[in-house]
Amino acid sequence: MSRNALHVAGALGTTRVLRFVPHTIRQAPEGGITAQHFCVAYGCTATSGPLDDPGKAQDWALRHTGQTGHDLFRREFTDHARVTRDGDEPEAGNAP
Repeated sequence: MSRNALHVAGALGTTRVLRFVPHTIRQAPEGGITAQHFCVAYGCTATSGPLDDPGKAQDWALRHTGQTGHDLFRREFTDHARVTRDGDEPEAGNAP
């Protein structure tokens, strides 16, 4: 049996062969990045809100520190990812 295949017994004596194919996951730059910063100073609930430019979220945190003296933030970043089968070329316009 191939190391990338699994034979599975099915109903009524049938057999199925499942083949495992290696894949790769990469950031999809066309999806962009979203950043959001949260002030975690005691009692403060201020947030930058989700921003498409991580630099703008950073600027918000710097301004918030200047205005309040709060200096601790939780940062969240999200992006998009594309999964491709190893050996397959990405579609035009979808290059990693």
